[in-house]
Amino acid sequence: MKVFGAGLLFLCTLFPAYASDPDFARHLNRIEQLLANDQFTEASQLAKALVADNEEQEALHQRLLGYIYLHEGNADRAAMAYTKALEYKKLPDNLRKDVLGALVSLSMTRGRPEIAVLYGEMYVSEYPPFQPVEQLYARALFSEKDYQKALEHANAIIARYADAPEYIWQIKLLSEEQLNQNRALINTIRLVQLKYGDDIRWERKKAGAYSRLGDFGKAADTLAQQLDSGAELNGQDYVDLAQFAAMAGKPYQAIDWLDKGLEAGAIVADRDFDQRKLQLYIQAAEWTKAGTLPAS
Repeated sequence: MKVFGAGLLFLCTLFPAYASDPDFARHLNRIEQLLANDQFTEASQLAKALVADNEEQEALHQRLLGYIYLHEGNADRAAMAYTKALEYKKLPDNLRKDVLGALVSLSMTRGRPEIAVLYGEMYVSEYPPFQPVEQLYARALFSEKDYQKALEHANAIIARYADAPEYIWQIKLLSEEQLNQNRALINTIRLVQLKYGDDIRWERKKAGAYSRLGDFGKAADTLAQQLDSGAELNGQDYVDLAQFAAMAGKPYQAIDWLDKGLEAGAIVADRDFDQRKLQLYIQAAEWTKAGTLPAS
């Protein structure tokens, strides 16, 4: 299972651009015809040599350069050109929409989610829902640790599109975890596993959710079932199992989980291990003396 699928979709397509100046319009049409015929080198040369005379021409020219740079793999220059195009009020609305979407994608590609959030907010407030931009926007929000908004947009995408990708479900799941929405998290994990199969990473998060809800027995059972099903637990899993058992009032069972981790080679017998076991023995002795130790 991939976390936050790596592929980012470049959203910019080549819409015909109509300029009021006949000569400039003819140059644009020539360049776009070359691009349509996959004559990219010649189109790129003509586009870079083109000189704009006014704001309308400059807006269309920068937008075209953004497209050229994008397909040359120069994300920085593409972003600069698209940003300039957006600054001009003369950019037609269909091209403005296209440029905004491209800037959301480019910002994520360039590792600038905070900028992707700004352009994403502009896009979703001005235009009808478009799944690729919405998904990038949700990812940017999560990257910026705006978990509440990330969750809201992930939920909206899941509700709106039957083919919402797995990483959107992961954004929903991880945002619920960050927001301490433990019951929602448990339900989301169930849905994710129904759609994409079992994964011990989600079972760990489910166990954590149960423990935060105070159901330590259920938390322990969740991880223990993974061991029963043949999954390989790591050292932290055994420590968590011991912690859950201790919190459930079963210190001897907690000691047993530590010993199992040691036997499995997941835990090292060091000073921390010995100290943890000693604390559990002291806890068990105190509870036995008080007559409050439940059955293991």
